[in-house]
Amino acid sequence: PWHVHDHSRTFHMSDLLNKEIHDFLNYIRPRRYEHSLRRHVIHEVRKALTTGVNAFSDADVRVFGSFAAELYLPTSDLDLVLLSREFARTGTPKYSSKQVLYRVSNLLRKARIPKDNKVVVISKAKVPIVKFVDAKTNINVDICFENLSGLTANGTFRAWRKQYPAMPALAVVIKHFLELRKLNEVYQGGLGGFCVMCLIISLFQMHPGFSSGNLPVAQNLGTALMEFLHLYGKCFDTSRVGIDVQSGRYFRKPAMPPPVGTSDTQQARRQYFLLHVTDPNDESNNIAKSSYAILDVFGAFGQGYDALERRMKEVHGMGFKER
Repeated sequence: PWHVHDHSRTFHMSDLLNKEIHDFLNYIRPRRYEHSLRRHVIHEVRKALTTGVNAFSDADVRVFGSFAAELYLPTSDLDLVLLSREFARTGTPKYSSKQVLYRVSNLLRKARIPKDNKVVVISKAKVPIVKFVDAKTNINVDICFENLSGLTANGTFRAWRKQYPAMPALAVVIKHFLELRKLNEVYQGGLGGFCVMCLIISLFQMHPGFSSGNLPVAQNLGTALMEFLHLYGKCFDTSRVGIDVQSGRYFRKPAMPPPVGTSDTQQARRQYFLLHVTDPNDESNNIAKSSYAILDVFGAFGQGYDALERRMKEVHGMGFKER
């Protein structure tokens, strides 16, 4: 549906892919009314959780993630966090218990915000969340609690956008690629948006052409996409190498015995191949630690590379009229 321009006479396949990516980005970019809808959902959730009987009157609801970074897709989740004044002031969580999650669930239902009055409480995740679909807009909403990491990351996004202006474009393509394959939900082992951006930034830092400026990414998004899919889908060894975008380098992971035979548990295999991406705002934190399906994610990148390479060879062999 984004094929509104005729690029059939483009000779180089990387240029053709670059043009199609720009067409796709223009097609999928959020419109003004979509911004308004999401702001309305934020307002309604904030009102339900911070005003009225049994509400969290000493708290606020803040937004982070792809919407705050203006990198969201039309189908992206809306990421919110409930913060108490005490936590914001002292760092001591006030609203982080399991009971709080169900209290939030009840308040949302009372306000008739969730679609079909359904709320999912995920209390056993490393970052407990409440999930629901907004009844009026069909927007998926995730709420976490007493966690500043997402808000801190908002500043990191803004700095990266300034330093790497082409990063958002590539991030939108990769995020959509993962969403189509249901590999984007972190609580299901997928790769989150922040981690995707770190992988992209690392590519820009480590690739000689991109880092030197000899290959401007904005004019070579097709090449950047293929390099991304090839690096992480074909070459990157998650069992041995980690990523640190703050220092702009790779690092060697501590040696672990590889899983052998059927006696090794699935957990041991996941731990061995677990991707390590150092949090640029907290060097003690691995932001990919919950992405236990990373082999599936990187496998999908490899398949994507093969499919694109195969299709580009087919198109290159066609005449202009056949394309």
